Parts: sequence; C-alpha cells; structure tokens
Amino acid sequence: MSQRVPFIVTALGLNVDAFMLHIFAALAEKERTLISERTKAALAAARDRGVRLGNQQQADRNRAAAAARDARLEPVLKTLWDLPYREIAQELTDRGIPSPRGGVWSAMSVMRMMKRLGIDGD
Repeated sequence: MSQRVPFIVTALGLNVDAFMLHIFAALAEKERTLISERTKAALAAARDRGVRLGNQQQADRNRAAAAARDARLEPVLKTLWDLPYREIAQELTDRGIPSPRGGVWSAMSVMRMMKRLGIDGD
C-alpha cells in the first residue's frame, strides 16, 4: 500500500487535493504563455517604432573582447583547422586554454570563433 506525501501549499492550505494542484499548475502555465506572448508583441512593437533594444556599449565591449581572444588563439587554431570542431574543443580544453566563460570548450564556441577568423574547419 502506498502512502501519500502531504502537500502544504501556503495559498491553498494543508493537504490540498491533487485536482486543485493540477488546476493551479495549468493556470500558472497559461499565465506564463500569455506573459511570453505579451513580451514578444511589445518587443516587436518597439522595433516597429524604431526603438533600439539592448546596450550597444556592452555589445561593443563583448565584440572587442571576442576579437582579442580570437586573435590570441588564431595561431593555435590554424594548426588544428583540419580537425572536427569537437576535437578542437577538446584539444583547447586539454591545453588548459580557458574558454570564453571559463569552463570547457564546446564545439559551437570553436565553430563561431573559427568563422569569425575566416578559418575553414570541420
């Protein structure tokens, strides 16, 4: 015989039944969908009005940082260009070269960097 785990939902009280939880979960999911639709519509309307979204200065700093990182890694990538992106990513990680976010390299990061540098790969 299985035992039920009691739920305590602050807004609904002690041991609220599964049906009520289902209804509230469905309503929360619907609200999330509506918020997404309203946000997309508002962004589209802003673009139509000519509003520039985002922080251009931050985008420029990010682009400059990527270009500097790409330039430092270009000599290494030119020696590895004939390998698949996945293997290049593993090689960069094995060499202890930090990825853009400081973790392990991904094939997608390598592909984007090589495309920016104009190095044919994969």
